[in-house]
Amino acid sequence: MSDYDEPTDEELEEWDKQYQEHMEMEYERMIRDIATMYSNKAKEFTNECIEKTNEEKFYEIEYGFKCWEYTLNRLEGLFISSYTDFNTLIDVNSEIYDIIYSSISLALSGHYKSALTLIRQWLELHITALFYDKLINSRDKDSPSYKKLLNQKRSWLIGKGKKITFSGNNGMIDQFFDFDLEDKATIISKKLRLDWYNKNKTIKDLIKEIWRKLSTTTHFGIIKSKEKIGDLKGIIPFDYNEEYFQIWYKYFKQVYEITNVILFAYYPKILNLDDKTWDKCFFHFDKNLIKKYASSPNLGKS
Repeated sequence: MSDYDEPTDEELEEWDKQYQEHMEMEYERMIRDIATMYSNKAKEFTNECIEKTNEEKFYEIEYGFKCWEYTLNRLEGLFISSYTDFNTLIDVNSEIYDIIYSSISLALSGHYKSALTLIRQWLELHITALFYDKLINSRDKDSPSYKKLLNQKRSWLIGKGKKITFSGNNGMIDQFFDFDLEDKATIISKKLRLDWYNKNKTIKDLIKEIWRKLSTTTHFGIIKSKEKIGDLKGIIPFDYNEEYFQIWYKYFKQVYEITNVILFAYYPKILNLDDKTWDKCFFHFDKNLIKKYASSPNLGKS
């Protein structure tokens, strides 16, 4: 007769429970180990990419961070010029500041497609903010249309409400650029000899074209992921690529210039900032050249 007693149902249930808990702990440990391995390898590749980018494209990255710094400082210039005329742009300036920083950081570490997506967002955000400022400032503060626009703007700022087409026919760009604004932006772009300026196209059409190219670049795979395979059994989809970096930098510079040209054309009074404040906010742009040669009515005087 055996001394072995058959386990009870309760004991079997408890052993099964302990086994399940043990297996869950082992699974979690395995996932953590894999995640740590991928994270360490990603850090390694990221650091390699940042070092290579800084080595090859130091001046372009320096330019990018200067643009970031001037965008932060721009708040001072906007407040000095007129808080009310730039109410919406001031509301989103910190977000634009974050977008610029994030785009530079992503480009530094080889994430070119994501970096370009943020540049398109930067362009949209800047023009949309000025679009609302322009419309709201054109209305009487006691009128129903003024209150309606304020509500639309508030809805837009929190990501709700009706979306206005950005670049389509009679979209936001078309509505924003009246003849006077187009004329001023054209003169400023021409006299500053900006490389994206084309005398055979309107400024608004040039902006639409750049926006479409950014959309195509980010949506249709012109920039491919770099499959970098190391001792890790997997793929880290980023690496330094000179061609892709130059694409990013070209659009970064264009959008930085475009957004500021639009600002100068929309509100010429900002050209009357003192030189010290101007250099803190808009160092890359020759204020005196704009005021001297941009002969559109009231530019630099209004």
